[in-house]
Amino acid sequence: MTSMAQQPPSPANALLTVEALRVSYLDKRSARQATTKYCHAVDDVSFEVQAGTTLGLVGESGCGKTTLARAIIRLENPSAGSITFDSRNVLNACGSDLRDIRRHMQTIFQDPIGSLNPRMKIEDIIAEPMVIHDVGNRNFRTKEVLSLLDKVGLDPSDAGRYPHEFSGGQRQRIGIARAIALKPKMIICDEPVSALDVSVQAQILNLLSDLKDELNLTLLFITHNLAVARHISDRIAVMKTGKIVEIADADTLFTHPQHDYTKALLAAVPSFSSIQT
Repeated sequence: MTSMAQQPPSPANALLTVEALRVSYLDKRSARQATTKYCHAVDDVSFEVQAGTTLGLVGESGCGKTTLARAIIRLENPSAGSITFDSRNVLNACGSDLRDIRRHMQTIFQDPIGSLNPRMKIEDIIAEPMVIHDVGNRNFRTKEVLSLLDKVGLDPSDAGRYPHEFSGGQRQRIGIARAIALKPKMIICDEPVSALDVSVQAQILNLLSDLKDELNLTLLFITHNLAVARHISDRIAVMKTGKIVEIADADTLFTHPQHDYTKALLAAVPSFSSIQT
């Protein structure tokens, strides 16, 4: 059982290894002071994700989860630390090397409508990663789009429609199809079900679980919902004010939490017996 704070990264079979990562921003309030101060959105974070597994990253809004995810794919530049993906140094990568890393590490975003270009047809949205990375010709990409739509539970005839013609759950399925279009090794899921109804959340979670097994994917699943994390994760990391305070396998975290913050989060989860009608 993993106890408190950080779990030392283990390189063996780890697809993603993050060590002592820090993302800092200048505290503008310190501009008037003699000493420059920084706000550490991600503060000395270390963890690893084994190939073929799902690590859930749980914490309150504003704790640094999304900033951490953005740093891993280099949408934010870390102030310190290291990121290794598939034995490659992410922070030293640039140009074509960084593009190739991102090809194998895709993202599903929280807001399904905000992440889809409203002026593009669904077939073009899903095919766009293949166009950017020069995968196949037009006929190949068209066949792939139809196959991907079917794989995520949508009708291939939907390819010619636009994002506004779909429900929230359907739009997230489109986002998932786009994420798996390049056959990545890892997907970072940034609150992918938080904007969806509960019944639709379950459908999307089941879809992700099925795709993980079918495509041998590795997932970093970010959520503020502990129940969601337990449903989909092999291991769970708990994040508080920029730091990971505890990492354990999912069942152990729920049955034997070690950190006071983890215990507080679990205590705040409503149970059916506590709901009064």
